[in-house]
Amino acid sequence: MRILIVEDEQDLAIALARGLRRQGYAVDIASTGEEGWEKGEVHDYDLVILDLNLPEMDGLEVCRRLRASKPDLLILILTARSRLEDKVTGLDLGAVFGSTSIRYGAN
Repeated sequence: MRILIVEDEQDLAIALARGLRRQGYAVDIASTGEEGWEKGEVHDYDLVILDLNLPEMDGLEVCRRLRASKPDLLILILTARSRLEDKVTGLDLGAVFGSTSIRYGAN
């Protein structure tokens, strides 16, 4: 399984990638929305783990664009945003939401 993590917080992205790689997954990281969208368009990922608060392009726009070109792509949104409108928009775009209570930095 190939996974793309789109997250601008480098420590969190590295921790997620490390944990997933230990489980045997192939993982790529993008640190901006634009980079995430470009990688998502070029490569065939099974899953995109997507933050919403991204530089260059908002995560909801990344989700919208990926969903338009790859309607079967699984997108998991991990975000600190708590606005109901953001969650409804993400769900309307076909994404699922996960918890942001992830501890990172621990080995």
